[in-house]
Amino acid sequence: MIKINFRKNCIRFLNCLICLCLTIHVSSAYMAFAEGSNIYVEGAYTEENLVVQIYMNTYGLEMISAGVRVIYDTNQLSVIKVLRNNDIWSISDGDTAYPFQPPDINKPGEIIIILGKINLSLPSGITGDRVLLADIEFERKDHAMPPVFTINLEKARGGAFSNFVAINGNILDDIINFGSLQTGSGGNTSQRGDADGNGSIEQGDADAVIYYLRNGGDIHERMDCNDDGKINILDVSCIQNKLKTGG
Repeated sequence: MIKINFRKNCIRFLNCLICLCLTIHVSSAYMAFAEGSNIYVEGAYTEENLVVQIYMNTYGLEMISAGVRVIYDTNQLSVIKVLRNNDIWSISDGDTAYPFQPPDINKPGEIIIILGKINLSLPSGITGDRVLLADIEFERKDHAMPPVFTINLEKARGGAFSNFVAINGNILDDIINFGSLQTGSGGNTSQRGDADGNGSIEQGDADAVIYYLRNGGDIHERMDCNDDGKINILDVSCIQNKLKTGG
């Protein structure tokens, strides 16, 4: 009898310990999510256009929805196209993946992007760092170099609408942190070819692309010097040509 009770107590203790560890892990993830930069944007420009990517860091949480409003100055930019990352954000019945509602670009100066991850056969969320939400291409109205513009991000919808929802049903709209796109020193947008993002095009940028091709790593739009949608040896040649011509 004593042995049986001892075993039951041990099992209860282990269950409580597991629950405590899970609670601590989840709480830590929420604290990191609340304190970190959850939604941020990077960009690369030429005299003619600006391409930006919107990313999300989940800090270990599994997300099933995201909603972002992109605010830009219509005196500086006009929208060419908005591409959501439908490779991971989709509604699936287990056999076919269907994209969520298309981006809303009807109001000048704003883009609304709503994303969802629903798999009816295998429920799961999106997790990780640098999770791509969308690509946006703008036409520049002012062709001055270097450019001066700001793009801000905020929640897509207000009121009763839930923008950022974790797989356990928790709504994270009140703790989300948004970045913005800034130009100039210390900004997060660079001229195409400024592969290392230090504000100038130099031999180190060609070296940065070569390092990426050999070793891998994070992809940044600024590394795509010739704007062909790929990072390869042609971008090294593009950077070296800019160095020769001062372009």
